[in-house]
Amino acid sequence: MPKKKTKSMTKKTNFSLNEKGDSSVFLSKLPFPCHSLDASCRILEVNDPWLRALGFNEEEVVGKKLTRFMDEDSRPDFEENFKTLIRSAGTFSGQMELIDKKGHPVQFLVDGILEKSDGGDFIRNRCFLRDISSTCNAETELQRLSARNSAILGAIPEILMEVDEREPRVHMGERNRIRLFRAECSRDEGG
Repeated sequence: MPKKKTKSMTKKTNFSLNEKGDSSVFLSKLPFPCHSLDASCRILEVNDPWLRALGFNEEEVVGKKLTRFMDEDSRPDFEENFKTLIRSAGTFSGQMELIDKKGHPVQFLVDGILEKSDGGDFIRNRCFLRDISSTCNAETELQRLSARNSAILGAIPEILMEVDEREPRVHMGERNRIRLFRAECSRDEGG
């Protein structure tokens, strides 16, 4: 019986480099925020999800240092870490906070790859970001509620009495634990 020819179900996708030698077409098609930086930490390219997440347009971002979109206290540490990063090889991951156009912080998990020449010189990094602001906000709210609950529990009187006809007890309350003591009582006492 002759073999039937079947069409391959696998599609090959070629991401060809444009005249600048980059793959900005590929970057622009990704559904999550992405950017690439040069050795001076200047933004070479961003995609539309990145622009939407932070509320900027491309002209306000490309060519600017990424640190311009960070709060002033974070900038020195980031610049030092970036210098170390470009001397390393391979991939990296971490967390960063960028400031949106309205001045609000946006938390991101970052995964990236370093692009180097055949000689090992740094060309650019490409970063892929996931907005985790809602998770961070929920954690902050949880910490606030936990502190509030601790304050409420701390305000409960230290000694609570529970009287049982068969066996009187006194509960000694401490913030995170309760110790139970049996009280010696006589029915004849006080009378």
